Amino acid sequence: MRFLPENLRATGETEQKDKLPAGGVKPYQIVLVGDAHGLAKVRVEALTSAESDAAMEALPVVPYGLRHIDGASGLLVEEGFAKLDLPEGAVAGTTSLTVTLSPSIDVALLESLAYTSSYPWAAWSRA
Repeated sequence: MRFLPENLRATGETEQKDKLPAGGVKPYQIVLVGDAHGLAKVRVEALTSAESDAAMEALPVVPYGLRHIDGASGLLVEEGFAKLDLPEGAVAGTTSLTVTLSPSIDVALLESLAYTSSYPWAAWSRA
């Protein structure tokens, strides 16, 4: 068996010799590392003195991701600003940001609770 990676780095032996009986099946394992994102190819060859075979497979190499979910609530009057810090080593063109705004009565409820707690409940109305 011979492994011929393109745009990948093999961390082990790329050629392994073995004898299999007719119709025999045996798994072979090799660790491949992608140093850059994009499309990589792996060609695998089974070579014998009588017959040989080969196959090539294209594999997408994607950068490791960091999923981060954050939430906040507040009152948005006209516009708002938020700071976004990307991790060191982030690959350009592979990041995305989704902002979801949903109107709710949360702020109104919180403000009414604050008003209720400061209301002078012991005051008597005089007629």
